[in-house]
Amino acid sequence: HDFEIKIDTAEALHVYHTIDSYGYLLSSLPDEAWYTASCRWMGIYWQILVDLFTEDEGLSDLVLFLDAYEKNDSLVFEICSVHVP
Repeated sequence: HDFEIKIDTAEALHVYHTIDSYGYLLSSLPDEAWYTASCRWMGIYWQILVDLFTEDEGLSDLVLFLDAYEKNDSLVFEICSVHVP
């Protein structure tokens, strides 16, 4: 499958400011991130929450909230927010 990542411009700025004000540099997701991720089927798309990791802390307080769905034989990941719950 091909995939596409979508994010609204205003939300992209909000995500940037949230991560910047958090004060630590994000790192790549380790395999363990998927042990605590949660997904919920919403009838036509998946709602997904993934814990984010930083280089200094490892597991951080930040989470990525996104929706995932199929469109024209592609997977679309729409970023809704990054926040501290």
